[in-house]
Amino acid sequence: MKGKTKKICAVDISYLDSPADHLIRDVNGLPFVAISYILLQKLREWAESPEKSSKRSRKQAELAAGVVLELLKADNLDIEPLDPSLLSTSRQHISRFMAQYSGYASAWEKLGFASALPVVKSPSLSWQIQPFELPSIPCSPEPEGFESPPLAEPTRIQMVIMAANHSVRLLSKCGWCSTVFGSLACFLYGNDRVPNDVDLLILGPSSGNMFTIEDLKQNLVVLDPYHFFTTPSQDEQATYRILWYRLTDGPIQTTKTSCKIDLLLPGVMNFPNFPPSLIHWDEGLPLIPFSLLLLQKLQAWDDHRRSKNAIEWQRQRTDMEDLVGLTGLSAIQMQLINNAALALITILRRMNYTCALCGDLACYGFGIERVPKVLSRPLTPVQKLEALILAPSTRGVWPSLETLKVQLVQHSQGQSRFFISWDTQDNSNVLSYFDHTMKGNYEKICVIDISFIETTAVHLIRDIDGLPFVPISYVVLQKLEEWAVPLSKTSTKARRAAADIIQAMLKLVHMLDNLDTEPLYPPLWDASRERVQRFISEYSGSAAVWKKLGFGLELSIAKAIPPLPPIQPSEPPQILCSSPEVFLDPTEPQLPPIANPTRTQMVIMAAQDSIRLLYKCGWRSAIFGGLACFLYGNSRSPNDVDLLVLLRPGSTITAEELKRNLVVLDPYHFFTTPSKDPQAAYCILWYRLTNAPAQTAQTACKIDLLLPGTLNLPNFPPSLIHWDEGLPLVPFSLLLVQKLQAWDDHRRSRNPIKWQRQRTDMEDLDGLTCLSSFDSLKSSQPWSDTTLFSPEFQKLTKERVINYCTSFPSSAPAWTSIGFET
Repeated sequence: MKGKTKKICAVDISYLDSPADHLIRDVNGLPFVAISYILLQKLREWAESPEKSSKRSRKQAELAAGVVLELLKADNLDIEPLDPSLLSTSRQHISRFMAQYSGYASAWEKLGFASALPVVKSPSLSWQIQPFELPSIPCSPEPEGFESPPLAEPTRIQMVIMAANHSVRLLSKCGWCSTVFGSLACFLYGNDRVPNDVDLLILGPSSGNMFTIEDLKQNLVVLDPYHFFTTPSQDEQATYRILWYRLTDGPIQTTKTSCKIDLLLPGVMNFPNFPPSLIHWDEGLPLIPFSLLLLQKLQAWDDHRRSKNAIEWQRQRTDMEDLVGLTGLSAIQMQLINNAALALITILRRMNYTCALCGDLACYGFGIERVPKVLSRPLTPVQKLEALILAPSTRGVWPSLETLKVQLVQHSQGQSRFFISWDTQDNSNVLSYFDHTMKGNYEKICVIDISFIETTAVHLIRDIDGLPFVPISYVVLQKLEEWAVPLSKTSTKARRAAADIIQAMLKLVHMLDNLDTEPLYPPLWDASRERVQRFISEYSGSAAVWKKLGFGLELSIAKAIPPLPPIQPSEPPQILCSSPEVFLDPTEPQLPPIANPTRTQMVIMAAQDSIRLLYKCGWRSAIFGGLACFLYGNSRSPNDVDLLVLLRPGSTITAEELKRNLVVLDPYHFFTTPSKDPQAAYCILWYRLTNAPAQTAQTACKIDLLLPGTLNLPNFPPSLIHWDEGLPLVPFSLLLVQKLQAWDDHRRSRNPIKWQRQRTDMEDLDGLTCLSSFDSLKSSQPWSDTTLFSPEFQKLTKERVINYCTSFPSSAPAWTSIGFET
C-alpha cells in the first residue's frame, strides 16, 4: 500500500457461541455471516445511536437505517437465527424502528418478529367521527385536453403543493376537514414568496373529540408510510414529534426531497373552528378565509418580534414581507388603476385616438385573479397601467410619444391629473397619473405606459365593464414576450410569474368558443412563432391550445438555438494525461442522467458538462476550490464549481467570452444572470438540471471560470493535472496554498458574508492536512517551483502560513513537516 494512512486497517474480533454454523455463506472465497445477522447488527447500531446526538452520529444512524431497509428487501433472508441472544434483544429495537419506517411489516413477520410489530388502530374505527360535508365542486376542473406540466423532477413549490394535496386527501379519508394557512396560503392567494412547509388547520366537531395532533400524525404515517414519516423534536423536553412529507422513502432526506407539515387544532394561536362553507378553494386546495389569514400573519409578526429566541425573532422580517404582499392585493389599488384607465381613455377619445388597455390590467379584466400580485410592487408600491393607441397607417404622420405625453398633461384638469417625471434608471420621461381621492402617499400615483401600433383590426377591441381591452390573443403573446426575455436581463421570479399567467390564459382560451384568430398586430404574431416553440418544449400540454390560436407546429425547435460563434479551437494533444483511460472524452456518450441527484451529484455533473464543452472549444481546464478538496478526500460537500481555464500562448480570450460560449453550446443547462453589484461588468454563470423558469439551490449551482493570473493562479502545463473520478484537478500543492490564500483574503474582508467564509476555509485546510496527498509533500516540498508558484506568491504564502499557525497553533506541526517556517 502507498502512503502511511493506507497501510493500517483495524480488526475487530468477537466470539459467538452458536451451533448454526451452516448459515455461513461463502462469497468470493470469503466466509460471511447470514444476512439476517447483518440486518439485526445494523438495527442495533441504529437503535444505540441517541436521538439527541451530534450531526455526525445522526448521519451514521441514518446510514445504518438505510442498510436495514435494503436488507429487508432481500429474498434470501434466513429465518433460523445465527445468534439467539441478538434475536431476543432486537424486539424492542424493531418496535422503535417500525414507528419511523412502517412499510416493511411483512419482512419482519417473515423473520419471526410479528409480536414486536406495533398495533395501530384504524383511524376510521378508533374515532367514530362523521366526515364533514365537503363542497361538491372543490375547485374548477381542468379543461379537457389541457395537461399540466409533468412533475418528474418537481421544484420546491411543486413538492410543497403535493404535500398539501396528499395530506388534505388522507385527512379527508379519516373524516377530517382541513384548510391551508401560513406561507403556502399566502402564496396561493397571490404572494410571491415561495413557501417552505405546509401549515394545516384541522376543522372538527366542537365537542366529543378524544384525539390529539399526535394521533393525526401517527395515522397519516400508517395510511401512507412511503410519503409520511416523523422525527423527534429538537427540543429535548418536547413530547411531540415532527411530521414530514417525502418524495421517496430513502433513509436520508434533504430539503430537496422532503418538507415539514404542521397540524394545528382550533383554539391554538386563536384559530377558530369555522364551518367548511367559508373555505376558499384555489388550485384544488382549501384555504382559510383571506381576512383570517391576514390577521393570523399579523399575530405571527407580533409573536416573532417579542420572542427572545434569535431564530424566531428574525422571522418577523418574513412576516412583514408576507403582510406587505397581502395588503398589496387590496381593492384600493385596483380602484386607482381603474381611475387612471378611465381618465386616460376619456382624454384620448377627446383627441380622436383609439385606445385599448393591455398588460396586467387586461389579464385581470379577462378573469386572471392572480394578476394584482404582479401589479403591486411591495418594495416600491407604485401601480402601472399599459395601453395601446391603435394607429392606422392611413392617418399619416403620428406625433411622437413625448409629444403625446405633453398633450395628456395639458388636457388633464382638476386635482387628479397627469404629470411627467424623470426616471433616473432609464434616463427617460415617465408619464404618471395622480389621484387625489386615494389615501396614502404612494397609492395616489399610477405609472402610464403608452405605445403606438399600426393596425386596421380595430374591430377586435373588446369592451369589459366600460373599458376597452385588446383581444385575449394579444395579451397571451404579450406575456409570452415577457417570458422569453433572457435570464441575464430578468429574474426567475418574473419568468415564473409570466409562465403562470400564460398557462392560466391558455386555459381560458381553451374554453372559449368564439375566439378571434385574426392578429391585432401581425409583427408581434410573426415574432412569437419561435417563442411558442420554446414554450411548447417546456409545457408540451399546451400545444393544442396554441394550435387553436393559429400557430402551426411545423417549426423546428432547433432553430431557436442561435448559431455558434466563430471559435477557433486549438488542436488538442494526443495524450492529455498519464491515464488516458480515465480522461473525460467529450466524444464519448454521456452517462445516463440521475433521476433525483443530490446536491453533490449535481455539482459533479455541472463540472463534467463544463469541462466537456470547454474542451470542444479548444480549452483545457482544471478544478480547484471546494470541489477539488472534496475529490481529493475532504468530507465537506461542495456548493459550486471553480474552474481554472488553461490558456494557449498569445490567447486574448476573456472569462465572459467563455461563459457566453458555454451558454450558446448548451442553453438547456447553462445560463447567466447579472451580478448583484450594479457597477460590475461581469455576469454569473449557472448550471441547471432543467430549463424550468424557476431555479432553486436544489436545481442549479454556480460555476466560476478563472483565467491564469487571477488569484495568483498559474498557467501550468496539462501534464501536471491530477485526475480523479474522471475529472481534472489542480495539483494538490497548488490547491493547498490557494485555500490558504482564500482564508487570508476572507479574514481580511470587511464584507460580513465573506468574513464568515474563513471558517469554511479553515475546515477545508484541516481536512487537506489529514490526507495522504499531504504526506507526499513532506518529501517533495515543491514550494520553490516557479511553474506553479510565482516569486511574489511564494513570499505571500510564507507570511500566510505564519499567520495561520499563529491563529491555530495546533496546525503548526503539519505545516512545519512540509517545509514551512511557523
